[in-house]
Amino acid sequence: MHQGVARLSRAVGLPEPLPDAEGLALRLPGLGVGGAPLDLLVNSAWRFVFAPAALSPVWSAILPHRTGDGRRVLLGARPLGALRTDGFEMLAARPLGPWEPWGELLLGETVDGEELRFAPTLGADDLQPVQLFRALRSRAYEKSQARRD
Repeated sequence: MHQGVARLSRAVGLPEPLPDAEGLALRLPGLGVGGAPLDLLVNSAWRFVFAPAALSPVWSAILPHRTGDGRRVLLGARPLGALRTDGFEMLAARPLGPWEPWGELLLGETVDGEELRFAPTLGADDLQPVQLFRALRSRAYEKSQARRD
């Protein structure tokens, strides 16, 4: 079991009432490269086409990741409750394969006023975003954060 911090937000940061995907950012302290935090991001846009959360029960990462043994995987999460306040079943899948559970994220108390900045392109020693997409995703995330400021 690991303690972490999760943030639920609008994925792109578009203002209400514009439609936006829902995002889940998860920080696991000490599990990243060299003991840094491991940040994982998933959103309610479907794997290959944008779909509202009601049509796509699995949230997934935009970036594929490479595991320590060289496999490419997509990371995902399935809300445990209809209101997405209970937690998420954490999932992984090969790019065209079925989702397989690897853990459960249970949401605890809400922390007010904490502005977290996630670094989803750093990865861990045995889980790295695929290099081809890493720079593009890094720039896109910086722009998304700037919109929230």
